[in-house]
Amino acid sequence: MHFAADVKSLEDVRDLHALVNKFRTDAQDALASVDLAIRRASDYLSDQLTFWRAAVRKCEEEVFQATQELRQRQYVGFDGRVPDTTVQEKNLQRAKERLRHAEEKVATVRRWMTRLPKQVAEVYDGPARQLAATLESELPRALAVLENRIQALEAYIGLSVPSAPREGPSSSPLSSDAVPTPSPSPTATVAPGPSPAPSASPSASIASDAALAPSPPSSASIASDPSPVPSPEEAKP
Repeated sequence: MHFAADVKSLEDVRDLHALVNKFRTDAQDALASVDLAIRRASDYLSDQLTFWRAAVRKCEEEVFQATQELRQRQYVGFDGRVPDTTVQEKNLQRAKERLRHAEEKVATVRRWMTRLPKQVAEVYDGPARQLAATLESELPRALAVLENRIQALEAYIGLSVPSAPREGPSSSPLSSDAVPTPSPSPTATVAPGPSPAPSASPSASIASDAALAPSPPSSASIASDPSPVPSPEEAKP
C-alpha cells in the first residue's frame, strides 16, 4: 500500500539525506574508535601484566638480598656483643611490602584480563554487530531510495505546466465580400399586464388633418372661372 508524502521543501529532503549520510559516517567512526579503545585496553593490560611480573621478580630479589644482609648482621662478634639489626630489618620489611604490592597488582591485572573480554562480549559485541550490519546494509539502501526520491522531485519540479490553448479564428476563412450579420439586440422582457389603448402617432394625426383641410384652388380652375374678382370697395356693404 503506497502513501503520498506531503513534501513541503526539497531542501529539507536534501538536508535529511546529508544528515543520514553523516550519521552513517560518524557511527562507523565511533565503532572503529571503540574497537580501537578495546584493543588498547587489552594491550595495556598485557603491558601491565608484563611490568608487574618484572616488578615481582625484582622485589623478590630485594627481599632475598635484605634477608641475607639481616642474617649477616645477626652474627655475634668476637666480643660476644649482639649487633644492632634495626636498619636491616626495616629494609627487609620495605622489600616485603613492595613485593606484596607487586603481587597484588599482578592479581588485579590478571582479574581484569579475564573480566574485560567477558564484559565486552556481553555488553558491546552484540549491539555493535547489529549497528554495523545496519550501517553496512540497511542505511545504504535507505540512502539510495532517498536519492531516487530527490531525483524524482527534482524532475517533477522541472516540469513546465502546459498553457491552455487560446481560441483562434475558425478554420474556414470568411470571404472579403461577406458582411457580418449583426446579432439581434436583446429585448427586454416586460411583465404581462393590461395593454394600453393604441394612440395615434404624430405623423398619422398630421395626415388626417391634411385630409380634412380644404385644398387650395388650382391655377387652371381660376383661369376658367369667368366671374370677375370683386374689388375691395364693392365688397363693402
